[in-house]
Amino acid sequence: MNKFENWALLKFRKVIEQKKQLAVIYRLKQSRFCSQVCDLLVDSRNTNYYLAIECKHRKDKISLSFSGDFSESKEGGQLERLETFCQLSGRKGIILFRSRKRVVVGSLTQILLEKRKGEKSIGLKNKKLWKDIDQYLNEQ
Repeated sequence: MNKFENWALLKFRKVIEQKKQLAVIYRLKQSRFCSQVCDLLVDSRNTNYYLAIECKHRKDKISLSFSGDFSESKEGGQLERLETFCQLSGRKGIILFRSRKRVVVGSLTQILLEKRKGEKSIGLKNKKLWKDIDQYLNEQ
């Protein structure tokens, strides 16, 4: 597990425990023999915590490129596969993005809207797309 995924798992677990939510968070293992739909899953009866989480960590970048930072496979693009999974499972999809020691959360739906509008990337400066991780977790 990379350090950012581990940090995210512990951060969500701590908030779930503090808010006394009935939920479990776990990591999906990566394998070259089957595709991994996302990095972390949260199971809960509370829909605010029923999540599929994709983690992206870029040290020196302040944006994510749709063509370079999200994978493509014969099943389709990474974001589109995650969207399908969320629609079938009823989960809310979110993207965690860490850059320069700042962690933000974006809604999968909003990020895909930007991609479908023809945007090439999504930057940290776009306040409509991103929320600070602590702000997001406090709103849940």
